[in-house]
Amino acid sequence: MHFRVQQGHCLQLLGREREALAIYNSVLKSKPEDPALLAIINNNLVSINRAANVFDSRKRMKTAMAPGLEHKLTSYQRSTISLNHCLLAYHTNQDEVCRTEAQNLQKEYPQMTLKVQVIKAAQLGREGKLAESRAILTKCLQENPDQNLNLSLMTTQILLSKGKKKAACEVLTSLEESDMYRQGVVSALVALYMSLGERDGASAVLRQAVEWHKKNKTSAVHLGELWRHAADFHLRSGDAPTAAASLLELRKLNPKDVNTLAQLITAYARYDVSAAQRLSRQLPPVSSIVGNVDGDGLEASVGHRYFKKIQQARGEGSPSSPASPKSATTPGTDIKKTKKKKKKRKPRLPKNYNPNVQADPERWLPKWQRKGYRKKKDRRVKDVMKGTQGVSSEAADKFDITKTAGQHKPAQAVISPQPESQGPRRNMQKKKSGGKKKKGGGW
Repeated sequence: MHFRVQQGHCLQLLGREREALAIYNSVLKSKPEDPALLAIINNNLVSINRAANVFDSRKRMKTAMAPGLEHKLTSYQRSTISLNHCLLAYHTNQDEVCRTEAQNLQKEYPQMTLKVQVIKAAQLGREGKLAESRAILTKCLQENPDQNLNLSLMTTQILLSKGKKKAACEVLTSLEESDMYRQGVVSALVALYMSLGERDGASAVLRQAVEWHKKNKTSAVHLGELWRHAADFHLRSGDAPTAAASLLELRKLNPKDVNTLAQLITAYARYDVSAAQRLSRQLPPVSSIVGNVDGDGLEASVGHRYFKKIQQARGEGSPSSPASPKSATTPGTDIKKTKKKKKKRKPRLPKNYNPNVQADPERWLPKWQRKGYRKKKDRRVKDVMKGTQGVSSEAADKFDITKTAGQHKPAQAVISPQPESQGPRRNMQKKKSGGKKKKGGGW
């Protein structure tokens, strides 16, 4: 089992988390008795879950932090489990638990101080205390200059979570040139400048990145990708000469790339048509690209309705139908397409319509909503017959208690004494009266 868990750990480090998850679950199904092995498996499953499946992670973290594992795990394993517990509390918004766990982690394992400070900064940033969070990360940067890029990216992420794009750009531009002109950082800066509406700033970042990579002679692959992205950006922003310069450099790396040639022709066509025409002669002939394409099969796959719509939009007839004599014209005549005017129908007026009399404003309302409407009287019999079937109304009045209520005298109400509050019952028998008993023992 230990070997299988080690195999799952290696697969997890390689990014093959599904395979590692399958191995961990298969080991758990066999119900191992070693508590240290269970703690390691559950900790690794929590790291696979991350912020998702929080309830499952809580259960597994309890197993990983079960008492009695102090002497069965190494200090590195125990510190990692405690750090994961702190991160789980952070992701589940348990701020107090996260603070206490971070303090305990820093006391027990001083080597985890940097990670604890980062967790505190992230928690303060989520609460909106950006100044305090940034101060903590700046202090960490002074104490750990080798972590410049990571801490700067953390600061940028905290600022972006609160919408501070300008401050995030300032943090990224303050990096060293070797870190600032990486592809990921350059793309992030370009995206941020574009979201702020500063095209000049994005263009300047791309130009500086290309020049820096030229001076330092980086690999052709990275430089080619950077040139291509710069050319696409400048073409979209309308700076064709700068895009053409980037594409020329890119073409030097790979002269046989047809896509680069086509993009270069597109860029030249915007400001130098003669250069675009000269380069267009180097393009391969159309027959080499479309030679093996079956036109009928392609048209059948698209559908005849699509072509009919295109022909109708152009004002052409179908290719199979002959031209009608109305549409046949001499080559010298011009045809102006006139739109058919829709005839307006005259409104129908009633026979007794008088234009001098103002129309009734309530004519479109239903009758029951108009002012002069009077509801019809309900002529149905309201007095319902009472009594048995076939009895007349006079006879029924005798049996109607509501009509004979005043004829009877009200009965005197017998006032009964209210029961008083008493204590618990006692088993007391009533004394028998001294009267004579009837014969037979009855009253």
